[in-house]
Amino acid sequence: MLPAVLTEIARVCPYLHGQAGPERGEQHSLIGELYAHWQSRTPEAGVHYWRARSWGMLMWQPAYACVLAVHCAHRALDLEHFWQTVCAGVTHSWTLPADAANSEASTPVITQAAQSLLRYHHAHYKQLVQLSRYSAKQAACMTVDCVLSALLLVAQHFKWSAHQLDAQTACWLDALGWQQHGNVMQVRLPSGACVPALNRQGCCQHFRLPGQEACSTCPRWPMPIRLEKIRRELEPT
Repeated sequence: MLPAVLTEIARVCPYLHGQAGPERGEQHSLIGELYAHWQSRTPEAGVHYWRARSWGMLMWQPAYACVLAVHCAHRALDLEHFWQTVCAGVTHSWTLPADAANSEASTPVITQAAQSLLRYHHAHYKQLVQLSRYSAKQAACMTVDCVLSALLLVAQHFKWSAHQLDAQTACWLDALGWQQHGNVMQVRLPSGACVPALNRQGCCQHFRLPGQEACSTCPRWPMPIRLEKIRRELEPT
C-alpha cells in the first residue's frame, strides 16, 4: 500500500523523498544530531535559533508526509517507524514500513493522521527538551506551520477554493487540538486577487542569523507590515 501512496505524494511534492523500508525503532539520536549541527554551524545565532531550526528540520517531513498522504491518497501514515535521513543538518528523505499506510473506516482519515503526527511530535519533543528547554507552545506552532504549509501546497495543486482550504484547515487544527497555534488567511494583492498565506503564531528565529531579518510571515511583524511584506512576495511580476 505505501508504494502507491508515495507515488501520489510525488505528483504533488516531488522533493519529499519517501520510500518503503525495513521496520526500525524510534530514532532517538536524530534531534540531538540536528541540534549539535546547528549549534556548531551557527554559534552566533544562539540557542533560540538552534532549537527552532532543529525542530523545524525534524518535523517538516513527517508533517508534509501525513498531510499529503491524506489528501493525495486518502490514507493515514503510521509514523511509529518513521526514519529520517539527515546530511549537514538537513533532513532530506525518509522511510516507513510498507504496511504503514492505514485507512480505518471507523475513524476519519484526518483524525488518524493527526493522532499519528501528535505521537511523533510529543515523543521527539521530550527528547529535545532534554537537550535544551523549548517552549511547548512554540514547538506546537512550528509543527502547525509545517502542516499548514503542506496544506497550502495541496490547495494549490488541486485548485481548492478559499472555502475548501478554510474547511480543511479547520479539520486539521481541530484534529490536532491546536486551533490557536496558527492558521491560513487570504491576502488581497494590489492586482485585486486574493491569495492564501500562512498566519503564523510561532517564530523560526531566522532573524537571529547575521544580516537576516524576520520572515515575511513572522508574527513579530505588526499585521499591517506583515501583510505588505507578503503582498510584495506574492504579487506577480
